[in-house]
Amino acid sequence: MRRIVAQRDGPASVVPEERPPKEWPAGSATVAERLDPVQVVAAASRVDEAVDSVASTVSVIERQDVFRDVAGSLRDLLRYEPGVSIENGATRFGLGNLNIRGLDGNRVQMTVDGIRLPESYRVGSFSNASRNALGLGLLKQVEIVRGPASAIHGSDALAGVVAFTTLDPAAFLQGGKSRGR
Repeated sequence: MRRIVAQRDGPASVVPEERPPKEWPAGSATVAERLDPVQVVAAASRVDEAVDSVASTVSVIERQDVFRDVAGSLRDLLRYEPGVSIENGATRFGLGNLNIRGLDGNRVQMTVDGIRLPESYRVGSFSNASRNALGLGLLKQVEIVRGPASAIHGSDALAGVVAFTTLDPAAFLQGGKSRGR
C-alpha cells in the first residue's frame, strides 16, 4: 500500500507505507510447503541447476502448459516464446526451420532426452520430414536456451538449444492394471 505525502512548498511524492510483516497463522504450513517449487533445467549448462541461477536466457515449457495452450504442433507450443519462431516449410508437416533470435537451421541444436536430432529424415520413398515433427503428447517439458551455447553443446548450438524431455515410462503405468496378454 502506498500513500501520497504532500508538502506545501514542493511536489507530491509517493512513499511506501510502513506496515509490520504479516505473521503466518500457527500450524498453517511447514517451511517446505511455504516455499515456491524450484524449476530445474539441464540444457543451459549440462548440469541440473535452478532456472534462476543459470547465466543464459532460458524458458521452460511444462506439460500442463502444452494442454493449457491447446498446442497441436511445435509452432503452437512456441508461439508465445519471445525470439523463437518456426518458419513455414515444404516438408511433410508444413513446419520449416526453428528460428531463435534470427538464426535457424543447423545453428539451433534440438535434442530429445539428451540425444541430438538430425536435420531431417526420410519418411517414405519420396518424402522426408524435418526434426520439428514431434508428438507433443509425450513431452514432459521443453527447455529453450536462447543465445550461444556452442561452448557447451557444440557448433550447432550457435543460436541456442531446444531440449525436449519425454515422460518417464512409469507415467504410463498404473498399479493393479495388466497390460498385454
